[in-house]
Amino acid sequence: MPGKAVQVLKILIQEEKTINSLYDILPNIILFIVAGFCFVKVFHFIYAYQDNGNIDNMLTLSLVVGYVICQIAFAIPFSLGKVIDNICIIGCSIISGFIAGKVMNGKFMYNLTEKLKINRTVNEFLWNDLIDDKIMKAQITIDNIKYYGKIHLVEEFSNTPHIVLGDYSINDKHENNPNRIIILDTSKATEIIIEYDKSSSMLDKIRFYE
Repeated sequence: MPGKAVQVLKILIQEEKTINSLYDILPNIILFIVAGFCFVKVFHFIYAYQDNGNIDNMLTLSLVVGYVICQIAFAIPFSLGKVIDNICIIGCSIISGFIAGKVMNGKFMYNLTEKLKINRTVNEFLWNDLIDDKIMKAQITIDNIKYYGKIHLVEEFSNTPHIVLGDYSINDKHENNPNRIIILDTSKATEIIIEYDKSSSMLDKIRFYE
C-alpha cells in the first residue's frame, strides 16, 4: 500500500480508541475511502479538475475527506440502521462533491476573490472561467481564415482546446447545412473573440478599462 495512505491509516487507527482490532475497524476504513472517493471524483468532474493519476495521492485524499464526512455523519444522534446509514453517507458525499464543485465554479468564489483583491482565476484552465450556460458565439482566426459560429462543445483540461462550432460561417460565408459542425484547434489560432448572450451573467464579470 502507498506510503502516505499507510501513515494516514495509522493515525486513524490510533484515534479509534474504542476499537480493539483491525478487523473491527476495517469496515469503517472502507467506508471512509468509498465516501471520500465519491466526493473527490464528483468534485473533480464538476470543477473540471484533471487528476494527476497518482494512486497514492488519490487514496490518501479520499481517506482524509471520507474520514471528515463520516465523523460529521456519526455525530447525528439517530440511526436508520447501519446499511441505510452507509448508503446515506455515500449519497451525501456525492451531493456534497457536486455542490462544492458548483461553488468553486460559481459566482460566490468569483465574488470572494474579487473582494480579497485576488485578480487571478481559481481554475487550472482559463476556459473554465469563460464558459457560460447560455448561448455563446466565437470568432476564431486560423491562418487568416475567420470562423464564426455558436460554441457547441469545448475540450476539457486544456488552455488551447479543440472547439466545436455549429451554425457557422467561414470568412462571412454562412454554412447553410444545419447538420454540419466544424472542429477547430485553438492552439493554431491567432485571435479568438467570444460573444456572450445579452442576458448572460458573464457580462457582469467583464471589465472595460479606458
